[in-house]
Amino acid sequence: MPEPTERPPDFLEVVLHEVANERALVGLCAGFERGEWRSQQLAEHLIEWLPEFALGEEQRAALRTHNAVGLLREAARIVYTTDKYGKRGEFGELLLHVALRQVFNTAPAISRIFFKDAPNDTVKGFDSVHMVDGRDGLEIWLGEAKLYADGENAIAAAAESVNKHLQADYLRQEFVAIGRKVSPANPRAAEIAELLHRNRTLDAIAKRLVVPVFVGHDSAIMARHTASTREYRDELERELRSMAQSFVSLTPSVPVRVHLIVLPTNTKAKLVDALDGRLKALQRI
Repeated sequence: MPEPTERPPDFLEVVLHEVANERALVGLCAGFERGEWRSQQLAEHLIEWLPEFALGEEQRAALRTHNAVGLLREAARIVYTTDKYGKRGEFGELLLHVALRQVFNTAPAISRIFFKDAPNDTVKGFDSVHMVDGRDGLEIWLGEAKLYADGENAIAAAAESVNKHLQADYLRQEFVAIGRKVSPANPRAAEIAELLHRNRTLDAIAKRLVVPVFVGHDSAIMARHTASTREYRDELERELRSMAQSFVSLTPSVPVRVHLIVLPTNTKAKLVDALDGRLKALQRI
């Protein structure tokens, strides 16, 4: 198994988890409190993941009481320092990270966002690189994340990214980039390098490659309900399965296992505003 790491207590509820052949569907819910969708509470929870999400392996290992505040400030600045947060993808990537850690107990192989060249750069390629021990040995999980207001647009964009990023040439470039960024301090560095080596065929690598796809979107269901009732859950499950069918129809030839992870929101705007406020406050401490 990848080295276990401590993590915050679970927050998101798994309302649906279905596996069919090489496809899986996971439905998540942030829950309700006093009749309101828990946007503020979710934002607070996501901030707890910030050091693990944004810092490099050596920085996380060096985290102590004397430097905790400084490293937390640095983590907040790594995410971004721009006011154009509504059009950026970091929050979707953070949600993907949290979902993978909570639902699948993965471990981050590298922090993609840590390798941005400048604070407001965007990182090209897959949105996360995690690892987990699977049925054939160590697996590499290359994630995609989309946090949109419109669910159909989010599914279409996610499918487009998956189809593009699983092309042979693109994968080879990604494997080289990942190999350069894996820290020597990572206890599985040698295994990762061996698995993704240029001499291995993509067919062999594909058996131990998983693509988790996170989609967050505004849902009318969330606006109609104020508690996690049976009626709410039934409506949500129908919506989730419909989105999964659309995604499968747009990605008919994917050669690896894919996990579609969906989080309905009410609303994306409330969540990103809450997160932005907390990030900006951390950057000033």
